[in-house]
Amino acid sequence: MALAMLLLAAAQSPVRLVQGTDPITDRPSAWAVIGDSRNHIAVGCDGGKSYRPEVIIRFPVQLGASRPGLLTGGHPVTYRFEGKSAETVRWYSWKAQAQAGEAPTRATGFIKGLMESRRVSIRTTARSGARLDQTFDYDDAGGLIAKALMICHVPLP
Repeated sequence: MALAMLLLAAAQSPVRLVQGTDPITDRPSAWAVIGDSRNHIAVGCDGGKSYRPEVIIRFPVQLGASRPGLLTGGHPVTYRFEGKSAETVRWYSWKAQAQAGEAPTRATGFIKGLMESRRVSIRTTARSGARLDQTFDYDDAGGLIAKALMICHVPLP
């Protein structure tokens, strides 16, 4: 039993809060980050840019032409939260932002899914055409996401 709990804990993606302040505007930045430096989902805001919620998904390989490892414009992404149906969306910039495109709820739905679940699987393709699958198992991230959004003065989804 103890070994099973240890293996389960080792399989969990760490969830942490990263905070900062813009050196020019003094506006706060806050990110709830699920995963590690090579593979992660970050939800929050960059105080130097806006107070709108942003979602960044980082992969260990280059997906598009603009920046290594970041989702680029018009890139199809399929995700599935535990117990829910899969959904395919297109991120319109290297960040999947709520203000991107015509649908302001695009990031909000993803954020809400993260807050209500403990697992998300993501599928996309690398620039080479190879299929990329990532699954993040995490403890309750809702509290840290809520805290990041509160610091950013963003209403909860």
